[in-house]
Amino acid sequence: KISEYEQSDEKILECKEKALECKYNAAMVLLEEGKYMEAYEAFFSLGGYKDSATKADEIYWSKVYPKPRKH
Repeated sequence: KISEYEQSDEKILECKEKALECKYNAAMVLLEEGKYMEAYEAFFSLGGYKDSATKADEIYWSKVYPKPRKH
């Protein structure tokens, strides 16, 4: 059992952190490729990881749902 191993809780946290980091990096690639809706969804799904919530907001308001321009 994994619970029998020393420091298993720390290893679990490390794995979760690494998974979040991979998802964040994948979201950055989507953003760089101009896939704004997919990048928005990826950052949004990360919640408060790093600056993902800020990035999701920035993408949403500047690329996905920009304010209409006044003529």
